[in-house]
Amino acid sequence: MSRRPRLYAPELPPRGQATDGQLVTLAPAASARLAQVLRARPGDEVALFDGHGSEYLAQVETPDKRSCKLRLGHLLRSGPPPTGRLHLLQAAIKSGLEGVIQQATELGATDITIFGAQRSAPASLRQDRAVRIATGATEQSGRLFPPTVTLVDSFSAAIERATGERLIALPDAAALGAASNCDSATIAIGPEGGFTSSEVEHALGANFHPFGLGPLTLRAATAGPAALACWHQIRAWQVHP
Repeated sequence: MSRRPRLYAPELPPRGQATDGQLVTLAPAASARLAQVLRARPGDEVALFDGHGSEYLAQVETPDKRSCKLRLGHLLRSGPPPTGRLHLLQAAIKSGLEGVIQQATELGATDITIFGAQRSAPASLRQDRAVRIATGATEQSGRLFPPTVTLVDSFSAAIERATGERLIALPDAAALGAASNCDSATIAIGPEGGFTSSEVEHALGANFHPFGLGPLTLRAATAGPAALACWHQIRAWQVHP
């Protein structure tokens, strides 16, 4: 391997119980990726993170496609969980949904909820597939904590999961202004045909505030990542890994 890969390994022992030289066996999915996709060899170095704030150096011992064994090395880095939450409520769309999950993860979303809006196309994405996409993006982007990914049936169910400042993207609304004092936000993005009037009314009644993404017409798959980037920009990109 030309560069050290990162792999999500929730099976790592809890921090404080992991020891230098300890043997760790990866789960089948991570093992298959390491052995078959990355073509790891004995002695190759890998970074393993547990999803709870710790990342370790490890050395491949047995590159088996079902149960790779690695020797733990020293702690590479650690960190606390994010103090704020950045939650994307994304309506199910006909195409591009996997890309939304990937980019939202890369842009630091702590929670991603995919919901069936009244104008949504039938969603073919399964929960397990959505989680795998977010996991891969977490590995690639250097994050210590993967986002939660949830699929719900309706916008009403998605709204119930909202935290912090509540924002809904609507045509002709004003752009996001100065950063608020709230360190958490929930951003709602509609499907290709937009939110219905009843969905907008419901959101406004739940204290969502409209915002716009400029005069250009964005694809539904572009709007979510664009909104997350706007949020980070007005907060000077204070993104926790």
